[in-house]
Amino acid sequence: MLSIIISSEFVVVNTILSLEVTVYIFCMKFSICDCIFACNTNFKLFIMKRLVFVLSAVLFFASLSAQDFIYKNDGGEIEVKVIEITPDVIKYKKYEFLDGPLYNIKIDDIFMIVYENGHREVYKKKENSTTVEPAVVPVVAPVIDKPSEVKQESGTSKNDPKKESNQSINSEFSPNIQFGITAGFNISSARYNYKNKDAQPTGGVLLGFMGGMTVNFHIAKKFGIQTGLYYMGKGDNLNLEKSYSKALSEQYPGQETKIDGSFKNVLGYLQIPVSFNFAIPMGGTDNYVYVGPGAYFAYGIYGKEKPDFSVSVKSHGTWTKVYEDHDVSNVKFVSTVPSEIEKNTKYVKGMDLGAIINIGIKSKKLMVSSITSIGLVNTRPDKTDSSYNPDDEKVKTLCGSIAFTYFFN
Repeated sequence: MLSIIISSEFVVVNTILSLEVTVYIFCMKFSICDCIFACNTNFKLFIMKRLVFVLSAVLFFASLSAQDFIYKNDGGEIEVKVIEITPDVIKYKKYEFLDGPLYNIKIDDIFMIVYENGHREVYKKKENSTTVEPAVVPVVAPVIDKPSEVKQESGTSKNDPKKESNQSINSEFSPNIQFGITAGFNISSARYNYKNKDAQPTGGVLLGFMGGMTVNFHIAKKFGIQTGLYYMGKGDNLNLEKSYSKALSEQYPGQETKIDGSFKNVLGYLQIPVSFNFAIPMGGTDNYVYVGPGAYFAYGIYGKEKPDFSVSVKSHGTWTKVYEDHDVSNVKFVSTVPSEIEKNTKYVKGMDLGAIINIGIKSKKLMVSSITSIGLVNTRPDKTDSSYNPDDEKVKTLCGSIAFTYFFN
């Protein structure tokens, strides 16, 4: 292709030079003949017509070299006016329609550009890189062979916001790992299932703190795995009226009773959740809504049982306090209750397993999550008493978290 272009350039040069010599000779002839044959009007008109024809031919060939040419790797040629060159594409307008739309062509598809002034740029790919840069080669004269029209590469106008947005969304994805710090709060409770018991506890809501480190594995464009290590404040605040009203009515038949105060079970766990998040992009690769099921493993590290209530019975129009409890007990996490029970000690099973549902909104650096943790393990420990049936007392955790995460990268 290059040899054809160079040979065409020399043909053009020789043609133009020949035309210029012809014009000069005719001009000289015209001057001589004007002196010798001043009265021969027909001869003068003949000379003028020949001169106009030659000048028109020169102007025609010169106009052919007033445009740029793009030579593609597949052998195609485009007659254009180059507007802008970026690292990825060349923006141009068709020479025959300069008031028309702006077209784009990838630099990877281009072999060479020849400008109207004869300057030429040859494009070569760098090794181990997708970036290309022009290699400048000087030329003697521009190419004047009119190339055939090619099919447009793009119908998008210059600085089209919609096009730029689509390029951002469809940009090449690469897996990544993000590390962040998380803080938030928990709304926790407990699910009680007591059999053959006078009292049937009913869990109420207890607020707690949660926080720790988050790791987000962005594996695919619309899929990721989220995990971390968190401190989770769990437990419950017993609904005393619902929990003990039946037992009190049986103990004090025909009398009016009431319970004042609260009974809180405060528990702290180290929890490792794993959720498999499916993402829905929102305006870009870094912004999306996600939802993901998963599971968690937790182990208890802190606990307090905090009763602070009193029971009163109304007799002859007067309320009499018949029972009260304000003694705080420490919680010990064990798998089996020891044979010798320590004073002011409450025993809870240390390990907790369950399922989670993770829903949230994420940008590049920030994430807001709503996490529901559903305990599947009975937190009541086994007892050495052979008459004890673990199925008679079942307590399972339930926790909802609102978490705010900031990613460092």
